[in-house]
Amino acid sequence: MLLSTRNIPFEIHGTGRFVLPARDFVPAYIKTYEEGRLKAKAEEALEALRCCTLCPRNCEINRLENKFAVCKVGRYARVSSYFHHFGEEDVLRGWNGSGTIFFAWCNLRCVFCLGPDACVFTDRGVQRIEDLFASSGREIALNGGRVRFPEGLRVYTREGRLAPVAKAFSHPYRGEMVVLKPYGLPPLVLTPDHAVFAAAGAGAAIQKVPAGALTRSHVLLAPKLGSVDFDIAAPLRQHGGTFPRSGRRRSTVAVLSETAVVEGPYGETEEMFLVPIRQISRVWYEGPVYNLEVADGDHSYTACGVAVGNCQNFETSQIGEGEEVSPRDLARMMLQLQEEDCHNINFVTPEHVVPQILEALLIAVEGGLRLPLVYNTGAYDSLHSIQLMDGVVDIYMPDFKLWDRERSRRYLLAPNYPEAARQVIRAMHEQVGELKVNEDGLAVRGVLARHLVMPGMLEDTREIMRYLGGLSKDTYVNVMDQYAPAWRAKTEERFQDINRRVFRKEMEEAYNFARAAGLWRFDTRWRLMSRKAWA
Repeated sequence: MLLSTRNIPFEIHGTGRFVLPARDFVPAYIKTYEEGRLKAKAEEALEALRCCTLCPRNCEINRLENKFAVCKVGRYARVSSYFHHFGEEDVLRGWNGSGTIFFAWCNLRCVFCLGPDACVFTDRGVQRIEDLFASSGREIALNGGRVRFPEGLRVYTREGRLAPVAKAFSHPYRGEMVVLKPYGLPPLVLTPDHAVFAAAGAGAAIQKVPAGALTRSHVLLAPKLGSVDFDIAAPLRQHGGTFPRSGRRRSTVAVLSETAVVEGPYGETEEMFLVPIRQISRVWYEGPVYNLEVADGDHSYTACGVAVGNCQNFETSQIGEGEEVSPRDLARMMLQLQEEDCHNINFVTPEHVVPQILEALLIAVEGGLRLPLVYNTGAYDSLHSIQLMDGVVDIYMPDFKLWDRERSRRYLLAPNYPEAARQVIRAMHEQVGELKVNEDGLAVRGVLARHLVMPGMLEDTREIMRYLGGLSKDTYVNVMDQYAPAWRAKTEERFQDINRRVFRKEMEEAYNFARAAGLWRFDTRWRLMSRKAWA
């Protein structure tokens, strides 16, 4: 099928200018492997672990002896999770998802993460999350908060299936809470940054949207749970829902359809309702907030009838949640994601495990790996690491965070971050060039640059856009507005200047800076996703 007949934005394909036909694409690492250079790269990288300078921290620790410093990773990589990820850019997630492998720990020390408050649908009935936390077992203190480990508890995900709860979290919080009042469901109170599955109107794709970014035009995903062994309606009535009859052993379809307060029909599929929002308000709150880690690749649970997401970024980057894996284990993950029809292998926070990736890639290639490789980084890499990845990585996805050294020192604990990011992003561009896609609009080679706009830091945004435009006016850029304050950004006085979301005017200015730099290939959501691809 010709590109012109497909719903692919012009900035992606450029009327064929940025198209690399699928029949002509061969992953970079295949040629490198066939020439014997992949083995040499792996050996060089592993030897570099002996006195590690593989990231700009230059710790000079002998990681081959399983010692470590800032990145807290020794001889072997730690993986927190791997699964089909539908939250990435459309050019990566396609229709089957990006095959993400999340590496634990990180060589940056960022100061934001998430923490919600909710009422949860479990296999034991509807429970307030604070009660669920209180009834859980063993507890450990962690970075000012608490973690408990529920035993045998399962919750309903956004897909209506039961999944086990691995952990429950509690953190202190002081600030505004968002109060969502959907039609026919009780109010849902949560922090502005906590993700909710929603669509921006009828027919729009379902995405994870921070609660603070929701508007009355959004509709919320309410999973149809099918028959359940507890009364759905009664406990929800206690928390503000309006239900005329019992929901015991009856589906949420019946319960919601009997709700008297609904004005107009729900959007509906076989698996879900799309519930309109009656009111959004904010209240001041000081006290504990809660979250769950659900042991499921979908990373979601149902709170007050609405599908919400749980975030693992803090645990992954700051706590090191995950398991140590051998090269053969890591290769097996790559091959499994390929067998499950992911469009690419997406290494998330790989900066500190380049040797381990190369070592595993040798095994994966011999096992038949043929997918594009995505290097998904915060851009705090060493030039040596990026040179090792030359002829290996197909798609570089750096997130250029900050331009100013003092801000980098303050928020990333890495004053040399801007210089390191500029150096490696230039090297990435020299290796693979502008982003190219196949006939289906799937990325196959090139640089996809990300930039998270931060509150009050438009000077950084302007300089970053100038830099990216200087590399090439055709650089593909995702200008992101997802920043939401959390963790230390909410609780420590010294971070109060970033204790807010980005204003709409700031986002408008960010795009103005990008256009002034000559950039025009901006990432947008354009694919219509199937049920399995909601993210």
